[in-house]
Order: sequence, then structure tokens, then C-alpha cells
Amino acid sequence: MPFGLTAAAEQFMRRMLRFSATPTSAFRLRVKPGGCSGLSAEFDIEEPAPDSAELLVISGVRMLVDFRSQGLLAGATIDFSDSLAQSGFIFRLPGQQAASCSVTPPQLVTLINTVFPHPHRG
Repeated sequence: MPFGLTAAAEQFMRRMLRFSATPTSAFRLRVKPGGCSGLSAEFDIEEPAPDSAELLVISGVRMLVDFRSQGLLAGATIDFSDSLAQSGFIFRLPGQQAASCSVTPPQLVTLINTVFPHPHRG
């Protein structure tokens, strides 16, 4: 397994898939150098191409992760937080302190606010 998921990250991904996708969709995660933890990330829900080499199943979650992102995430644990202090993915990289750095596509912002209502958000 190139990287791991915490229960919180797994729950977030499963909810996104359940509320926005067909049963064959996958959680697309793209990671690149930069951001507050040394990585920045974007995610979306996509249909995988047949026999896609990017399709991984991590903790039972169907994910599409390009090869470059897989290399950057090697050995990492992906967590998710939604609090007043921070909201988004937290990457726990070997030998580094965790930081939250993810970008949500605009079309998913409304869905996230519906699935994860927050009493202090407008």
C-alpha cells in the first residue's frame, strides 16, 4: 500500500462518493509539491477508465491517484479534519509534522457543506 487513510479521511471520502457519484465512481486525489506541509492537494469524484492503472483501493475506498502523486504520498497517512481551526486533508508524511492543505473544487463546496453541516459557517 503506497499510503494509508485514517478513519476520518476514509469516512469523508466515502461520504463524498455516496452523495455525489455512481457506484463505480472513484475519489480522485492529486498531490503536488508546495503548500503548508510541502504538499498541496486537489480532489474530485470521477469515473475511472476501464483497467486504469491509477485506480487504487485503499481501506476499501476506490481512489484515482496519478503516479506522481503516489510517489509523493509514499509512506504517508492521510487524515481529514473539519473544525473551526482547520478543514481539509492532513498529510502525515514520514519524518514531517502534519499540516492541512487541500483545495476543494467549487462544485463540491456546496455538497461538502450539505454532507458536513457546520454550525459556525455561513
